[in-house]
Amino acid sequence: MGIHAATDTEHNWPWYNGLVGAYFASHPAVQEAKIDVKNRKHLATKHLPKVWMHKDEWYDFSNVKPDLKILMTLDESSYKDGKMGDFHPIAWYQVYDV
Repeated sequence: MGIHAATDTEHNWPWYNGLVGAYFASHPAVQEAKIDVKNRKHLATKHLPKVWMHKDEWYDFSNVKPDLKILMTLDESSYKDGKMGDFHPIAWYQVYDV
């Protein structure tokens, strides 16, 4: 499991990008945003509402792998200065290098 700054290290190591699934690119000021919980059957998200308003430091990512299992996405229309557009995953999982 990687949390927060796990995506902001080892930018020159392709294996690590594969493991983490994306790299940190930037973030706007801390603010509240709307999270769409896409998978409410997963143990990590089953306790959350379908739409969750939460205040945090929202990361924008680069090199997002296309085959990640997305748990939650951010609605960039709900906060200022997001840079990813309509598809902004914020929590995901995958099986990697087993």
